[in-house]
Amino acid sequence: MAKEKKITDIQRKFGPTYLALKNKTTVYILTFMLIFFGIFSYRQMPRELFPEIVVPYIFIQTVYP
Repeated sequence: MAKEKKITDIQRKFGPTYLALKNKTTVYILTFMLIFFGIFSYRQMPRELFPEIVVPYIFIQTVYP
């Protein structure tokens, strides 16, 4: 008869997931910092004020007697 292999907790742990679940506060802080600096960087990007945008359009009129 074949012996069943026992899988220990060490073999079943997936590194990033295990660390994220173990350090929830750290993950929350890193997520907040990433969002904060993303918004800050977006607001600091140089851009033109009110660029002129020309929207082409066609007007067709017919007379109905």
